[in-house]
Amino acid sequence: MNERYRVLAELLFFASAAQLALCLFRVFCRSKRAWRLTDGAGFLALLLLTSLVSAASVGERCGALPSPPFLLPLAVLVTARAFAEMRRAYRASRETLSPSSVKQALDNLNSGVLFADGMGRAILVNHTMGRLAEALTGSYPQTLDELENALASPRGGSGVERLSGSPALYRFPDGRVWRFRTVPLTDAAMAGYTQTTAQDMTELYEANARLERENEALREAIGKTRRMMDRIADRIREQETLNLKMRIHNDIGASLIALTEMARGGARDDFDRQLETLRFAVGCFSRRGETVPDAFADVSRQAAEMGVALKLEGYIPQNQTVERLIAAAARECATNCVRHAKGGTVAVRVSERGGVCTAEFTNDGRPPEGPIAEGDGLSALRRSVERAGGEMRVSHAPRFLLILNMPEKEPEP
Repeated sequence: MNERYRVLAELLFFASAAQLALCLFRVFCRSKRAWRLTDGAGFLALLLLTSLVSAASVGERCGALPSPPFLLPLAVLVTARAFAEMRRAYRASRETLSPSSVKQALDNLNSGVLFADGMGRAILVNHTMGRLAEALTGSYPQTLDELENALASPRGGSGVERLSGSPALYRFPDGRVWRFRTVPLTDAAMAGYTQTTAQDMTELYEANARLERENEALREAIGKTRRMMDRIADRIREQETLNLKMRIHNDIGASLIALTEMARGGARDDFDRQLETLRFAVGCFSRRGETVPDAFADVSRQAAEMGVALKLEGYIPQNQTVERLIAAAARECATNCVRHAKGGTVAVRVSERGGVCTAEFTNDGRPPEGPIAEGDGLSALRRSVERAGGEMRVSHAPRFLLILNMPEKEPEP
């Protein structure tokens, strides 16, 4: 008999433990008070019954006890019910809201949340806000004023940096950037309560910083482009001015010399040639004449009109830039031959070696008395030659000599 009571005592103890677990689970889930009281009373009754059966198992007289066949189903039934109720209560807790479930959900947020009552006391703080507030104040937040004061002036040594801008942003020691915002709750039942949130703005802040750096680089590039365009415009204006000076110097100057020679020589037999020269000169002055292209043949004709013969030795390369420069140099030498040297012939010798075209210009007039000072014509010619990648040299002794060294290959566009 004692052996049976011992087995029953063990079963009842297991049933009591299951009933206690159910009672504690209901307390944890904050179930209805009636259920908690009922389960508590059942646990105490099972604990008393277990004590009586345990005493009977060691031979003590414990009064009238139910027969063992009745106690065995009771222990099994109580144990099964305890596990079934815990399972049902667990499912109910998963499907219904409770203060603990709300707190757990808030703690899982990546944003910080703090609710304060009308007195400014913190009544609910999630894990993220607690961590941020501890970095700001050095302790867990107790009031909203404590957090706001720390935001207005982060304490020294906290590692929190307030960034410029509106709204204010804060960089924390881990490198993350947060924005804090406090708003009152508008629900009538929550009048006087406020909600403070902290949002992670790191990605947006870094994206704006990258955009600002790119905009700054773009502004610098635009500034460089504008300065380059201004230099190009100045270069174009300079080139146009140079072209105008060369045209005045070459075309109009040659026409003046031709007219002067006609006036000095009087009428001659070649009336057609004199009329053509006069027409060209008048056209240059009136700007109604056709522009004479920079071709060596046309320069030869202009020089002849001034009374200067161009004698070419070699050939003109099939390169428009080189031909234009040789023609411009020949025109300049013909003009200077009449004006300064008082000569009548300009010799042009063109040769090529190693991809370089060399043009030499001399005249039969008086040698220069000293070093030649380059005027507008020679200066403009030198700039044109150097711009084409060539070089120009001028010598005065023992006679006038102009040398142009130019690449035969057309420059890359």
